[in-house]
Amino acid sequence: MELFLNSINDQTMKLLCEGLKDPECKIETLRLLGKIPNEYCSRLFVEVLKKNQRLRVLMLSLKNSDDTAMEQLYDGLKHSECTIESLQLFGGILTDSCRRHLGEVFRKNPTCKELKLSFKNLDEKTMVVLCDGLKDPESTIEMLQLDGEILSESCSRQLVVVARKNQRMNVLCLSFKNPDNKTMEVLCDALKHSECTIKSLQLAGDILTESCIRHLAEVFWKNQRLRELKLSLQNPDDKILELLCDSLKHPECKIETLLLDGEFLTESCSRYLAEVLRKNQRLRKLELSIKNPDDKTMKLLCEGFKDPQCKLETLQLNGKCILQNGKWMDANHTIFLVNFFCFFMLACLIYFYFR
Repeated sequence: MELFLNSINDQTMKLLCEGLKDPECKIETLRLLGKIPNEYCSRLFVEVLKKNQRLRVLMLSLKNSDDTAMEQLYDGLKHSECTIESLQLFGGILTDSCRRHLGEVFRKNPTCKELKLSFKNLDEKTMVVLCDGLKDPESTIEMLQLDGEILSESCSRQLVVVARKNQRMNVLCLSFKNPDNKTMEVLCDALKHSECTIKSLQLAGDILTESCIRHLAEVFWKNQRLRELKLSLQNPDDKILELLCDSLKHPECKIETLLLDGEFLTESCSRYLAEVLRKNQRLRKLELSIKNPDDKTMKLLCEGFKDPQCKLETLQLNGKCILQNGKWMDANHTIFLVNFFCFFMLACLIYFYFR
């Protein structure tokens, strides 16, 4: 459910919140967009957070809401009866007062497991307060996603401490925009640290200098807990793919699931990836999302799939399952399933139309 708050009045907000508090309300995901009009409306929504025991996902995209309204909202998120498990925050809502209250949410909300933040130009002071909450021993956050232009060297150092001290966090998703070498070095040192508990690492954006990739490549085999890697990279060159694949072939690499997304599959890149399939004896699942590969490229890749040393059990290409549970999918069977599903959906539409 989405609520646009820009033009909402007190009476409308009251009626909406009464509905959301109703014991019969089944809504589990709620997105708020715009500006919380006033303190009164914020108090109404806080009651929803306390009394709606089915609400699990809250997405806030708020602009220029006043401090008092936001403080009350965060107080609701800290409440012991709040059942939110996934909190997603977008936009510029972090004044000094707001950031302190938000940091307390990470410490005091007993149910929140996922945190997604997308802010522009997040300053160091804000990052310090957020990370203080995330590294608190009582923080229950297991998945952290950071998007936007946030990863300066100083911010990266704050994130380093979280990666070491938050022993519950096992999924980290980062979106970069041209980070410098020092920033990547600091971040990757944390991901390689023996106390880092990250098992799933997802990286997207522009991180593609050779020096940055060298730091990142070491993470793949030095982090002995890392089991899943997702890379969504824009136009990496052959040297960068070679460095990444060399690390994935390393005998100490423990990665079992690899997801690659982007326009990266040149002939030479396919050759590097085929070597990974032959030499990485732990890799069990591969998902590729590629655009317009040529015949030579696919031939090299398929040679890797067919190699006796390849241990893949699941292979997906552009969302289509090619290999499942170690068995190649039969093309005719797949076509039959697709046609059957389409026929079934058509039959349902006809039934409900003439019902």
